[in-house]
Amino acid sequence: MDTLLHQSHMLKSGFLSVAMIATMIVLGSCNKDRTTVELPPFSIFPNPCQEVCQVYLDPPVPAPGSATVYRPNGEELTRFTLMPGQVIQLQLPDEGVHVLEVILDGESFYGQIINQKP
Repeated sequence: MDTLLHQSHMLKSGFLSVAMIATMIVLGSCNKDRTTVELPPFSIFPNPCQEVCQVYLDPPVPAPGSATVYRPNGEELTRFTLMPGQVIQLQLPDEGVHVLEVILDGESFYGQIINQKP
């Protein structure tokens, strides 16, 4: 767990590459002993997108979430609060794989947003 906390700090500092972010997502989700796979409580559409996409926090979630989008180079692009049932439109200036981190009740969930040039 200390490694994930360290990687999370590095992510917020802008020092992670896309490959390191993808590894962190895989390792963070695979090292839990579970018999079921939890889906993230949000949707990203369209995905892949062309410069604009939308993020939707599923309504069964009882509280707002804190969301951060990271550029393909690991730098923070934007932060916002995501309310249940709310749709947020994102402008993505950089082509490539962006990472969306949503924190709900202290637990982090990650998703990838693929931005392709039109």
